[in-house]
Amino acid sequence: MRFHSQNSAISGKFNISDSLEIATVNAPIQASVLSDTPSINVLATTHNAPATVSLPKSFLGRFHLQTTLAKPTIRIADKELIRDVWKAKHARRRLEILRRRDGILEGEVVMIGEDGLQERGDGFVSVTSAIAPVTLFV
Repeated sequence: MRFHSQNSAISGKFNISDSLEIATVNAPIQASVLSDTPSINVLATTHNAPATVSLPKSFLGRFHLQTTLAKPTIRIADKELIRDVWKAKHARRRLEILRRRDGILEGEVVMIGEDGLQERGDGFVSVTSAIAPVTLFV
């Protein structure tokens, strides 16, 4: 699914099964992504305006946040145990920060089962802007 605009804000709830691409210039992005699939791909890019993306609890995979003149922010929406629907066991999500420097924040969201085993996903999310904040809710 693709949404491209020039100088117009892009905002909404997007129910996807595989990928979402949002791009605009000089306008904000406010996207709430809905999906039951853990391995989704989301690309959100703007310039001179903030970009905020909220991911579903099912998301597993890597993320890349980048901006200039601001610090990228990641927020955890739910720190409680969540139901691992893929293996029908209780699990929790863990956020791993792999790199944080010069307006770049990269990491991964993984699932940790009660047995301590990690489940990694193939999802990827990139949120970028120039001269404005970027925020990711996981």
